[in-house]
Amino acid sequence: MAEELRRVGLGGYGSLHASAIVGPRSVSETSSGISDTAHDAGRHMDPSPVVLVVDDEEVVRQVVKGALLDLGHTVDLAADGAEALRCLAHRKYDVILTDLQMPQMDGLTLFRRATEAGHPGAWILMTGSARPEVELSVPLLSKPFLLDELESVFKRVVSRGTTPGVP
Repeated sequence: MAEELRRVGLGGYGSLHASAIVGPRSVSETSSGISDTAHDAGRHMDPSPVVLVVDDEEVVRQVVKGALLDLGHTVDLAADGAEALRCLAHRKYDVILTDLQMPQMDGLTLFRRATEAGHPGAWILMTGSARPEVELSVPLLSKPFLLDELESVFKRVVSRGTTPGVP
């Protein structure tokens, strides 16, 4: 099957500029109806991480989802922290990738509430602005970032497992 080259660029607040080779994939339904899984062309795949991507920008969610699907992962999406907490209440995620600056509930508050509630998982934070003032034990991707940077950070986080809490 032919692959397509997709370039995505957003200007302004929380911008993301990315280039990625996007391969074929299929959608599978879950109880929530919001997950996608990678297409495997008949080969057996080991279980891959289940990922929650949280960002208030639809294009960012879709680009990151596409990159993670291409890596063979199952991906759910949430548009804000409240929606992410609802997702976390219904499903265990191996990795939660969240934007820091979002309306109503920022990513750091989401991280704290989720870890205080006992939701396990490894976390990656994204930001399009200044770094947070607290010391984090969580990887931070500065937007704009390339999808190969996302892949590298993602692989490191998955290999380490659960992220410790923040102050």
